[in-house]
Amino acid sequence: SILGCVYLILKLSWMVYLVTVVWVSIAALVYFAYSARHSRLERPDAVGEVA
Repeated sequence: SILGCVYLILKLSWMVYLVTVVWVSIAALVYFAYSARHSRLERPDAVGEVA
């Protein structure tokens, strides 16, 4: 069944590969932009603050 799937994937047109690369690139940019802004790793600790 793996060979059957590989065969079907190889028979797709080049446009399908292009669209896939574009959408995966857009999704990766959104993912990394969101995670960079909402990461807790680079935020200063609030342990020593006085309220």
